[in-house]
Amino acid sequence: MNPEDKSPTLVARDPSDSLDELSEYLDVLSSSARLRILKFLEMRPGDVRAISKEIDTSYENTKKHLDKLLGIGVIKKEAGLGSPTSKGIHPVWEYSLVPGGLEAIIRNLGLFSNTKVQV
Repeated sequence: MNPEDKSPTLVARDPSDSLDELSEYLDVLSSSARLRILKFLEMRPGDVRAISKEIDTSYENTKKHLDKLLGIGVIKKEAGLGSPTSKGIHPVWEYSLVPGGLEAIIRNLGLFSNTKVQV
């Protein structure tokens, strides 16, 4: 490096980093249970119990899938109230799609292909 050169050094990201990110993103979307969750949340918000009943899997499994979807930013959770029970109504986390969440998936996948996708 020339000692008189005061310009900052730019480091290009390793292209494999982008591929690693894409791989992780696709891994989250590769689950049929997670896709069923997205389809359910497209219609209406729901708590873990309602979602697990709808996709026919356990509460614990549903929670793990929801955490993965939260991690890529396509769903959100907010405080809500559960269904009435014999012990009353209890607070729950209610999950819903982030506005534009499904469109963001399409855009993100389009970044890694030469296909022009209109949303």
